[in-house]
Amino acid sequence: WLSVTISELMVLSKDRVLVHMVSELGLEARRVQEEADKLGGVRAGMSEETIQKLVDRTHELEGIQLEEDSEEALASIPTLSLDQLDKKGKEIDSRCYHEGDVEIFQTEVASNGVLYAHAVLDLSGLPVDQIPLIHLFNRLLLESGTSTMDRVHLAEQIGAKTGGIAASTMMSLKSTNDGTVPAPDQIISKLILRGKSTADNSKDLFNLMHTVLTDSNFDNQDRVVEMLREAKGSMEASIVSSGHSYASTRIQSRHSALGAIGETCGGVSFMPLLEQQLEMAQHDWPSMLARLNQMRHTIVSSQQLTIGMSGDSGTLRSCTAPMMEFLGRIPPSPSSPLAATHPWAQVPLLPPKDEYFTVPSQVNYVALGGRIFSPGEAMSGADSVATRFLSSGYLWDRVRVVGGAYGGFCRLSPGGLFSFGSYRDPNLDSTLDVYRGAAEYLQTVEMGKDELKKAVIGAIGDLDQPMLPASQAGTALQRHLAGSSPEMRQKRRDQVLSTTSDDIRRFGEKLAATEMHAAVFGSESAKEASTNEFDVQSF
Repeated sequence: WLSVTISELMVLSKDRVLVHMVSELGLEARRVQEEADKLGGVRAGMSEETIQKLVDRTHELEGIQLEEDSEEALASIPTLSLDQLDKKGKEIDSRCYHEGDVEIFQTEVASNGVLYAHAVLDLSGLPVDQIPLIHLFNRLLLESGTSTMDRVHLAEQIGAKTGGIAASTMMSLKSTNDGTVPAPDQIISKLILRGKSTADNSKDLFNLMHTVLTDSNFDNQDRVVEMLREAKGSMEASIVSSGHSYASTRIQSRHSALGAIGETCGGVSFMPLLEQQLEMAQHDWPSMLARLNQMRHTIVSSQQLTIGMSGDSGTLRSCTAPMMEFLGRIPPSPSSPLAATHPWAQVPLLPPKDEYFTVPSQVNYVALGGRIFSPGEAMSGADSVATRFLSSGYLWDRVRVVGGAYGGFCRLSPGGLFSFGSYRDPNLDSTLDVYRGAAEYLQTVEMGKDELKKAVIGAIGDLDQPMLPASQAGTALQRHLAGSSPEMRQKRRDQVLSTTSDDIRRFGEKLAATEMHAAVFGSESAKEASTNEFDVQSF
């Protein structure tokens, strides 16, 4: 009955609803004026005495919100002590060996008979002009069908025989063994095809993974055009709802090749490139198809290939044969060796400047950042404690509680970049002022033992997040690919646990000496009211 009903009322139905949405010029200005008129009407009905009481009460409330909790109040809240924290970090049991040119990375986890498999392929052979196509390439692997199956049949086979197959990219810097900031050309760029299945279905899993890598049907112009239109629409919507992410990416693109690559693949710079891809797919399909096929020829080979296998010991033993069969069908490595330095390291950086992107929104996403540690300079686990202390205290109180933003935060990247950010923020200039006052706050704050303890516990919590077997498998593999050693992770942990108030002040001094620039995604009205100078762009 259900299948017949779905067929008659949905699949075969000729009823359609077409929603045609058009932009309205001046909509934001009209809404702002309507709000101003409404507030003006309310104010007109209030006496001067009432208005002054409201102002005084607001200032009083802000003072209460910014007032530090007393030692007595903090002591009344049950908390962990530093002695209760594990001094030694938990490591994930794994081993690495080679089968010819291929690296096999095995992780033993309590999987209850489930295999987690990863095929990690190198992307460094792609020319720079093909980087923006990686997202489309990943989608086509799993959403375009094959020479023998359409995309619906392929999805059915994956759903029936596995627990899912997905494609993603990993782009990061290689870790150093001495805790210093990596050189900017030490880039890791990988395509990761991951899947899971029961041990009994592991042969089907590896067969399907091989099929999508080598036999995906790229020659489907209508499907590619549909994907690109979806990506364009999704990006236009996400810029309005997730501007903090785009602002952070924009800041990183000014200071590192890795950041510039991220901007090219998914930042605002990707939008015109996405439009160019759509134009090519619609009007020069042979060229688009040739580029996609060339990408597959470059990426899918045994060169720099890593196979990750995770499961309990019995599962790993029983799945070795299907894995070896999978390896035997992967195309061999090309004759040309890999370059000594990553070719993408030459991607040009964006110039450092304060930028404002006007978007149709009544709230703002305000970011400020720069390079706080140079390549080769030592970073300490104590720096992550200072970052956590700023986010959970100073920024929380001033940007979120008093300022009214949905979120205020700061981040320190392994590449030595530091940035502030806010989410759905009604303010602009006052938020930037808060960011610019953070360094002085760290240098002058009288930090009690309880406050320092909370920051240390929070930083340890970031290191010791709970992980299910699938997360353990992915985390162990990414650590291996990045070259992160257990010894370096333990050193960072020791530094976190031994953080002192002097470390927090030193980080404040470092922050004060850092040149920073802003990236803001916000409303037209906020830009007009700002006293800051920006290079303005519109969407």
